[in-house]
This record gives sequence, C-alpha cells and structure tokens, in this order.
Amino acid sequence: MNLETKVVDLLAEMVRKKQPRRDALKDAYYELKYEMGRRPSYLELHLHGRLGAKAYYDEWKAYHRFLYEVGELNEVETEVYLQYQNWLMELEKTGMSRSYKMVLLKVVLERGPFDWYSPVTAT
Repeated sequence: MNLETKVVDLLAEMVRKKQPRRDALKDAYYELKYEMGRRPSYLELHLHGRLGAKAYYDEWKAYHRFLYEVGELNEVETEVYLQYQNWLMELEKTGMSRSYKMVLLKVVLERGPFDWYSPVTAT
C-alpha cells in the first residue's frame, strides 16, 4: 500500500490527538532524546521539543519530577531528587523576579556537582 506523505502525516497526527496528554508528552520527549542522542535539558525541550516545555510543567510541575517518573534519572540523580525534592520544587516555582534566585543558582552551579548542596553563607 502506497500512501502520500500528507496522508501519513495526517494519520500520525490523528494518533497523537487520541493519546492521553501524558503519553503524548512522553512520546515527544523520547523523540527529542532520540534525535539528540542524549537526554535533553529543559531548555532544549523548550526550544526543540514538539510540544514545548510548558506542557511538561503544566502536567508534572517540574522537569526533574517528569524525569523521575519516567525513569530517566540515574541512581545518584534519583537519590538527590528524592532527598531534595521539596527544595527543587520550591526553587522551580519561585519567580525569577526574586532577587536571590539567580544569585543562588549561580553559587550552586559554581560549586559543581559534589558541593552544590552545602549551606550558602553571606561570605
């Protein structure tokens, strides 16, 4: 059976529309992951994902929560997520207009993966 490209695209779109929202988001994530050859960042999901990052936030309230629920975190990341889940959720929902948020994120990133969780002091 030979179908024109437009018909194939139409059939694919009809299948997507019938999928529950979470399944469609997971499929879009795995498509992007396959294209990139690695797990996409939240920004990459926003810039290159078929459904956009906001849909993931609307459904899971945090990208790291989505990654946890679909089994995309490794053992260490899972442990960190479970231990600091409330803090990560608070950080994600705090508006960027808060004066300390960007400074705090900068400090966390500068400390690197082994010391990011140490208490932040004024010095």
